[in-house]
Amino acid sequence: MILVTDSSALVALAACDSVALLQAKRMGLVSHIAPRMRQITESPIFISEGLVATVLELAGELDQLP
Repeated sequence: MILVTDSSALVALAACDSVALLQAKRMGLVSHIAPRMRQITESPIFISEGLVATVLELAGELDQLP
């Protein structure tokens, strides 16, 4: 378990999760990342709508915006 108390660290963590999801999709480990991005946006971790849109666009899933 990771405890992060700095808000800028939370933003960095969300960005890293997004990049990891893109890599996982490219490697064939997951078929869709939109559901996982939805989980991130519904969590207490802040992630900007722009980052979500960019990640989903890169994944070819922009039509599945959470």
